Amino acid sequence: PALKIGYLYTYWAPLGFVLAVTMTREAIDEFRRFQRDKEVNSQLYSKLTVRGKVQVKSSDIQVGDLIIVEKNQRIPSDMVFLRTSEKAVSNNLDYCSHLVRVLFELIN
Repeated sequence: PALKIGYLYTYWAPLGFVLAVTMTREAIDEFRRFQRDKEVNSQLYSKLTVRGKVQVKSSDIQVGDLIIVEKNQRIPSDMVFLRTSEKAVSNNLDYCSHLVRVLFELIN
């Protein structure tokens, strides 16, 4: 070709090096993310059932499960709080107070 300057490997070697470094870095990040997700998904929570409290892994929580979250425990992002023991007043929790009382009476 008329526009060729230098040998072909002078174009492909730097590109290959950059791609190899980038792919290695992405693979390491993905592996670390996998390990972190595995650790978070194996965290135990107390699930409220008809028989009482049962310990379940975070990955086994399903829609409609009643979970007891302890102090300083990580909270799954898609959880809705029905009741809290926190002293701060929040009117957002009042709409579920009747449901919590009914479920508590069913369990006990």
